[in-house]
Amino acid sequence: MASTRQHQTVTVVRWTARVLALIFTLVFFFWNTVYAVGSIMTDLHGAITTDIIIPIALGILVLAAYFLSWWRERLGGMLFILVSVTFGVIHLISGLSGLHIRSITNMLSGWLIDWAILGLPMLIVGILFLITSWLSKRNVISPASKSGGTINQQSIHCG
Repeated sequence: MASTRQHQTVTVVRWTARVLALIFTLVFFFWNTVYAVGSIMTDLHGAITTDIIIPIALGILVLAAYFLSWWRERLGGMLFILVSVTFGVIHLISGLSGLHIRSITNMLSGWLIDWAILGLPMLIVGILFLITSWLSKRNVISPASKSGGTINQQSIHCG
Protein backbone atom coordinates (compact mmCIF):
# COMPACT_ATOMS: atom_id res chain seq x y z
CA MET A 1 0.00 0.00 0.00
CA ALA A 2 2.76 2.44 0.92
CA SER A 3 4.70 1.48 -2.18
CA THR A 4 1.70 2.27 -4.39
CA ARG A 5 1.28 5.63 -2.69
CA GLN A 6 4.99 6.41 -3.16
CA HIS A 7 4.77 5.44 -6.83
CA GLN A 8 1.74 7.71 -7.29
CA THR A 9 3.56 10.58 -5.60
CA VAL A 10 6.56 10.14 -7.88
CA THR A 11 4.28 10.01 -10.92
CA VAL A 12 2.40 13.18 -9.93
CA VAL A 13 5.58 15.14 -9.21
CA ARG A 14 7.23 13.86 -12.42
CA TRP A 15 4.31 14.88 -14.65
CA THR A 16 3.88 18.19 -12.88
CA ALA A 17 7.54 18.93 -13.56
CA ARG A 18 7.24 17.83 -17.19
CA VAL A 19 4.13 19.89 -17.93
CA LEU A 20 5.50 22.99 -16.21
CA ALA A 21 8.83 22.47 -17.96
CA LEU A 22 7.11 22.37 -21.35
CA ILE A 23 5.14 25.55 -20.67
CA PHE A 24 8.05 27.49 -19.20
CA THR A 25 10.50 26.23 -21.83
CA LEU A 26 8.26 27.43 -24.64
CA VAL A 27 7.71 30.80 -22.96
CA PHE A 28 11.41 31.27 -22.15
CA PHE A 29 12.65 30.12 -25.54
CA PHE A 30 10.20 32.16 -27.59
CA TRP A 31 10.49 35.22 -25.35
CA ASN A 32 14.26 35.25 -25.81
CA THR A 33 14.07 34.40 -29.51
CA VAL A 34 11.55 37.15 -30.21
CA TYR A 35 13.69 39.60 -28.24
CA ALA A 36 16.82 38.62 -30.16
CA VAL A 37 15.21 38.71 -33.60
CA GLY A 38 13.44 41.98 -32.78
CA SER A 39 16.71 43.52 -31.64
CA ILE A 40 18.51 42.43 -34.77
CA MET A 41 15.80 43.82 -37.03
CA THR A 42 15.17 47.15 -35.30
CA ASP A 43 18.08 48.27 -33.17
CA LEU A 44 21.12 46.64 -34.66
CA HIS A 45 20.18 46.53 -38.34
CA GLY A 46 21.41 42.96 -38.77
CA ALA A 47 24.47 43.10 -36.52
CA ILE A 48 24.92 40.21 -34.10
CA THR A 49 26.34 41.08 -30.67
CA THR A 50 26.53 39.46 -27.24
CA ASP A 51 23.18 41.06 -26.43
CA ILE A 52 21.75 38.74 -29.07
CA ILE A 53 23.90 35.65 -28.52
CA ILE A 54 23.26 35.32 -24.77
CA PRO A 55 19.43 35.13 -24.94
CA ILE A 56 19.62 32.66 -27.81
CA ALA A 57 22.21 30.54 -25.96
CA LEU A 58 20.03 30.51 -22.82
CA GLY A 59 17.02 29.54 -24.93
CA ILE A 60 18.97 26.64 -26.44
CA LEU A 61 20.09 25.57 -22.94
CA VAL A 62 16.47 25.57 -21.78
CA LEU A 63 15.48 23.38 -24.73
CA ALA A 64 18.38 21.04 -23.97
CA ALA A 65 17.35 20.89 -20.30
CA TYR A 66 13.78 20.07 -21.27
CA PHE A 67 14.68 17.21 -23.59
CA LEU A 68 17.37 15.91 -21.23
CA SER A 69 14.95 15.88 -18.30
CA TRP A 70 12.83 13.20 -20.00
CA TRP A 71 15.70 10.71 -19.75
CA ARG A 72 17.89 12.04 -16.92
CA GLU A 73 15.73 13.93 -14.46
CA ARG A 74 18.55 14.88 -12.12
CA LEU A 75 20.77 16.24 -14.90
CA GLY A 76 17.85 18.06 -16.52
CA GLY A 77 16.87 19.56 -13.17
CA MET A 78 20.42 20.78 -12.55
CA LEU A 79 20.51 22.33 -16.02
CA PHE A 80 17.20 24.13 -15.41
CA ILE A 81 18.60 25.53 -12.16
CA LEU A 82 21.82 26.55 -13.94
CA VAL A 83 19.83 28.41 -16.60
CA SER A 84 17.79 30.18 -13.91
CA VAL A 85 20.86 31.30 -12.00
CA THR A 86 22.73 32.27 -15.17
CA PHE A 87 19.77 34.28 -16.43
CA GLY A 88 19.54 36.11 -13.09
CA VAL A 89 23.27 36.86 -12.90
CA ILE A 90 23.52 38.04 -16.51
CA HIS A 91 20.42 40.16 -16.12
CA LEU A 92 21.73 41.68 -12.88
CA ILE A 93 25.16 42.41 -14.35
CA SER A 94 23.67 44.00 -17.44
CA GLY A 95 21.39 46.11 -15.24
CA LEU A 96 24.29 47.21 -13.04
CA SER A 97 26.44 48.15 -16.01
CA GLY A 98 23.70 50.47 -17.28
CA LEU A 99 23.22 52.15 -13.90
CA HIS A 100 23.26 55.80 -14.93
CA ILE A 101 20.65 57.81 -13.07
CA ARG A 102 18.42 55.03 -11.84
CA SER A 103 18.55 54.27 -8.15
CA ILE A 104 19.78 50.89 -6.97
CA THR A 105 16.38 50.03 -5.44
CA ASN A 106 14.58 50.64 -8.73
CA MET A 107 17.16 48.59 -10.60
CA LEU A 108 17.01 45.69 -8.13
CA SER A 109 13.22 45.64 -8.06
CA GLY A 110 13.15 45.68 -11.88
CA TRP A 111 15.70 42.88 -12.01
CA LEU A 112 13.75 40.85 -9.47
CA ILE A 113 10.51 41.19 -11.44
CA ASP A 114 12.24 40.17 -14.67
CA TRP A 115 13.87 37.18 -12.97
CA ALA A 116 10.56 36.22 -11.31
CA ILE A 117 8.87 36.12 -14.72
CA LEU A 118 11.49 34.05 -16.56
CA GLY A 119 14.07 32.75 -14.08
CA LEU A 120 11.96 31.65 -11.13
CA PRO A 121 9.85 29.19 -13.17
CA MET A 122 13.06 27.54 -14.38
CA LEU A 123 14.24 27.24 -10.78
CA ILE A 124 10.92 25.68 -9.72
CA VAL A 125 11.01 23.18 -12.58
CA GLY A 126 14.61 22.27 -11.78
CA ILE A 127 13.76 21.67 -8.13
CA LEU A 128 10.76 19.53 -9.11
CA PHE A 129 12.96 17.37 -11.34
CA LEU A 130 15.51 16.96 -8.54
CA ILE A 131 12.71 15.97 -6.15
CA THR A 132 11.44 13.45 -8.71
CA SER A 133 14.91 12.00 -9.09
CA TRP A 134 15.31 11.74 -5.33
CA LEU A 135 11.87 10.17 -4.82
CA SER A 136 12.50 7.67 -7.64
CA LYS A 137 15.73 6.47 -6.06
CA ARG A 138 14.07 6.30 -2.67
CA ASN A 139 11.17 4.33 -4.18
CA VAL A 140 13.56 1.83 -5.78
CA ILE A 141 15.49 1.26 -2.54
CA SER A 142 12.39 1.10 -0.35
CA PRO A 143 10.82 -2.20 -1.61
CA ALA A 144 14.09 -4.16 -1.16
CA SER A 145 14.37 -3.18 2.48
CA LYS A 146 10.61 -3.67 2.98
CA SER A 147 10.67 -7.34 1.94
CA GLY A 148 11.32 -8.42 5.50
CA GLY A 149 14.91 -9.48 5.17
CA THR A 150 18.08 -7.55 5.73
CA ILE A 151 20.71 -7.07 3.11
CA ASN A 152 23.81 -9.07 3.91
CA GLN A 153 26.95 -6.97 3.47
CA GLN A 154 28.87 -9.99 2.19
CA SER A 155 26.43 -10.51 -0.69
CA ILE A 156 27.18 -7.08 -2.13
CA HIS A 157 30.12 -7.20 -4.53
CA CYS A 158 31.50 -4.14 -6.21
CA GLY A 159 32.69 -4.70 -9.80
